[in-house]
Formats: sequence, C-alpha cells, structure tokens
Amino acid sequence: MSKIDYKLSLETSYNLKKAPPIYLHSNNNFNEVEEASLILGLYIFGKDFVRVKRFIGTKSIGELKTFYYTKFYQSEDHKRWRIYKEARETIRGSNMQQLFIEPTHQHFLSHLLHNESAKHCCNKLLEVVKNFHRGNLKLEEYVFALKDLVGVEALIDAVGIGKENDLTSPTANSMKSINEILAGKDYSNLTHIEIILLLTCNARVSKTRESGLFWRAVWPRLLAKGWSKISKGCSIVFGVPGVEGVSRKLVKGIHYFDSIKDLLAEVASHPELIKDPVKETAMVNQVFGMKFDDPDVVRVSALEDHFRNHVVETVRKSKRNTKPSMKALEAVVDKMEEVTSSKRMRR
Repeated sequence: MSKIDYKLSLETSYNLKKAPPIYLHSNNNFNEVEEASLILGLYIFGKDFVRVKRFIGTKSIGELKTFYYTKFYQSEDHKRWRIYKEARETIRGSNMQQLFIEPTHQHFLSHLLHNESAKHCCNKLLEVVKNFHRGNLKLEEYVFALKDLVGVEALIDAVGIGKENDLTSPTANSMKSINEILAGKDYSNLTHIEIILLLTCNARVSKTRESGLFWRAVWPRLLAKGWSKISKGCSIVFGVPGVEGVSRKLVKGIHYFDSIKDLLAEVASHPELIKDPVKETAMVNQVFGMKFDDPDVVRVSALEDHFRNHVVETVRKSKRNTKPSMKALEAVVDKMEEVTSSKRMRR
C-alpha cells in the first residue's frame, strides 16, 4: 500500500467514525452531471461545502458530505484531486485558483468559447472575463457568472477532468504559452473570439507578434468594415468608417487612432468592431487574396516592417488634452446638421 493510499484509508476511517448517522443512511442518488459538478466544485473551492452546494444547486450539504465520505473517498477521482491539491500547495502555496491563472486560464476560456452553450452569449462572456482580469470580480463571483451564462455542463467540459485535455493534470503547468501558440499559427486563421481573448486576458503578447496579430488578423477585418489608413507626410493614422482625410476638427479616439496599441485597446473594448459571423472567414481571405504585385495595393508586409517596433506617429503633436472639447463636439454637430440639411434640400 502506497503512502497516499494508507493516508486516505486512515482519513476515510476517521471521517466515517465522526460522521453523524444521518450522513451514512441519507439518499445518495447523484446523476452524472451532479457527480461531475461536485468534483469540479472541489477543484475550485476545496472542501468548502457551502460554496460547492451553491455550485451544484440541487443537493443539500448533508447529501454532499455523504457522497464525499462514502463514494468519493479512495476512488480514482479522489486520488487525482488529492494529487492536484497537494501539488499546487507545494508549488505555489495556493491550490484553489490554478485553473484561473495563465496559461491554464487561456486554455480554459478557449475550450469554453468553442462550446455550443457559449456561442449565443460570446459578448457577455468576454465582458465577464474582462471584469475578472481587471479585478472587478472575485473568484467566486466570476465562477458563478460563468455558470449562469453557459451552464455547469459547459464548465465541466471546458476543464475536462479525467479526459485527454484535462486542465487539472500535472502537465497543465507546462502548457504552451500564448506566444508559443501564436508562433506556429497563421494569424489570418484566428477567429474574432480568439483575437479578443488575446487582447483581454493579460496574454503578454510580444511587440513583434502584436504587430503581426494586428496586420494579419485585426486590420483586414477593420478594412473590410470601412476603416481606412490615412497618410500625411510621414504620419499615418487609422480612420473610422466615413473619415477620408485629416483635419483639426477630427478628435483622436473618436474619428481616428494614431497607434496600433490604442486601436487594439479599442477593439478589445468593442469586440463587435471585428465580428462578422457570416463573412468572417471570407473577410480575411479577401484581403489576403489581393494581388500584391498591383502598384495600387499597399503591401501589408512592408507596413509591418515600418510599424513593427514603434508607435505610429501622431498627425499633429500637441500637449493639449486629447479629450474632445466643447468646440470640437459643436463642430461635429454642426457638420452633421449641414449634411442633414443638404439631404433635405435635395429631396
């Protein structure tokens, strides 16, 4: 008998002796989902049966303890959980949040977002993830927010306890970082969900790969939606749809963006900018299917080289506040009124 088995045997005997008789004779009917929910709850919350009870939602604490001390103990699932628990305590000192620390968390979210249950609420899901990373949600709040959005079965599938892609296994710590994943993947094949994940989950993408991500994955989608590259001398800015030239009336952050970093931040905050469920694949392929020997087409690779290691220059350097002033806003309103009035006169 191994040390772990001997320790479990003693612990089982001790806990069964001290357990009230009601725990030994109460109803112990757990279906497959409830059983998997209990096990996942233990990985997340430990033996905090109050939180585990809330996580399962269909069993009393007495029923949970009965299952834990009679059926779960000394099972393969229990041994796997104990190994996970003790390994995390030894390595990092805190074992209950490892599923939500990078890079494991990135893989968890990737699995979750490819689940059918998550496809109808991607934007809400990404907003919850962003709030968690910003520190606006505690772990418990985050877990229950995810459960409310996609359901407990989707969470169980995403973690995959006991399966081939088990995120709780010892090899989960050695999973590839996001930079390693990007290194071997064609940026143009990334979905908009994967792009937003990279931009919002503290992935720490290197500057070179951030540039590649922008030009190969983000910019083609923006370009197809009417965004434009506006140049003036040595300066280049990215204009929103409808903006064709540069003028002092334009407001940075509203009408144009003067750096890749700022534009990626805008995309991360507004995923709908690059989302097109019907034409997403065609959108990217269309841009990269261009004939780059055409003199009228700007080479993307040349642009990458130009912007790879530095921020794009601003159109007009100024120390003034970049927030829109009342005059700027009034100018925008006046312009809109002129356009509206002109259309009415034509009618």
